[in-house]
This record gives sequence, C-alpha cells and structure tokens, in this order.
Amino acid sequence: MNNLPEIDMEEELFIGPTEHLRADIPPEPREHYVEVLKSAGRISDVMTALLALTGLSRAERALKRERLTRELAEQFIGDMRLLISTKYENLAGGHLVAEGAYCESVGDYVGAAWLYRAAIDFKIEDRKAAYYRFNNLGFCLNYLRCFKEALEVLEKAMEKEPKAYNAFKNAGVAYEHMGKTDLAAKAYMDAINYSAGESRCIKHLLRLVARNPGLKQDKIVVSYLTSLREHGKI
Repeated sequence: MNNLPEIDMEEELFIGPTEHLRADIPPEPREHYVEVLKSAGRISDVMTALLALTGLSRAERALKRERLTRELAEQFIGDMRLLISTKYENLAGGHLVAEGAYCESVGDYVGAAWLYRAAIDFKIEDRKAAYYRFNNLGFCLNYLRCFKEALEVLEKAMEKEPKAYNAFKNAGVAYEHMGKTDLAAKAYMDAINYSAGESRCIKHLLRLVARNPGLKQDKIVVSYLTSLREHGKI
C-alpha cells in the first residue's frame, strides 16, 4: 500500500489544468473507416457489426451504458475475432484504438480501457497503433488505480517501442502509487532521457522528490537533478 492521499487521478496524471486537453476533440474516426471499406468495394456484415457495436458503445456512454451489457459487447468482440479476415483484422484493430482515443479525449477512461483491451486481440500492422493500445491502456489503468495491471501492459508497450517515453512516464506513475519510489524515480528519469526533456516528465520527477524527501539523499537522483538544472531544464 502507498501513503498517497485520495486525489484527483486526472490531475495526478496530467499535472495541471486539463481544460485545454478537452478543447480539441478528435474528428469522428468512424467515417474514415467506412470510406476505406467503400473504396475497397466491399463492406462485410462483420465490419458493419463492428461499426454498429462501437456506435452503440458511444450511445451507451451518453446513457451510462444502461442498455448494453459488457457480456454482450464481449460476445460481439469474440465473434468478430473469429470471423474477420486477415485483411479486415488490421482495420478492426485500428478502429478500436481510434475509438479508445476518442473515449480518452472526453474523459471516459473506463470505455477507453475496454476498447484498448479489445484491440489487443487484433493484429495491427501500424507500429504506432500497436504500441499505443498498450501504452494508452496503461495510462487508463493508472487513472482507474489498477497500478499492477498497468505495469503489466506497459511492459508490453516497452517491448513494442523500447525508447518511447510515454510508457516509462506511465510506469513511473504506477510505481509511485505502489510505493516503489526508487523504481518510480528511475522510470521518470528514463522518460526524461527518451523525450529529450519533456516538461511533464520533469514535473513528475520533481513532484516525486517533493513528496519523498529521502530522494534528496539519493546520489543518482541528486546528480540527475543537478544536470537538469545545468541544462536549464529546471
């Protein structure tokens, strides 16, 4: 158990006001995928079902998913996983990632986590999408305080992109809330290195040190902070 108080996890993850993050909601992704299918000259019943499913998911977000049960949704995904051809599997997985990103943009982290989990079962050719389904799922799980599970999927994200800073930053959050301060500090420092000094990563490290004064005696952390200061990062 960690000693951190009950706090706003959105504030915890973003470190600062979040209003600006909601200002630009991504364009509707579904239209793009429908057009891709039309241009290919075929819209399968399975893909139509997939699009209908995600449409219902969005409607249910507005209605707090009062009518669509998770059991039914999981059955849809299971059926589609068996029926979608290799050609459409990549498209389906990419669509689920896009829908997950939309959920995040409007603050529906439960819905986003569900969609990213579903995307894991699909083969996705796009390297970034294949990475972000794991990284973003880890972020959402942190928000939901499922820190141990978050670390498990973030490790998979790191396997996909060993130097992508987001996964290390998110891992730092998970370690911090699990009370593993030393590992959190290392993860934040790795995130800073891989991001060439991204400001939010630095803020996470500084906040960790402020919360855990003992780190001010850690030679590695002190040396790292000194280097950041010398380079004008803090």
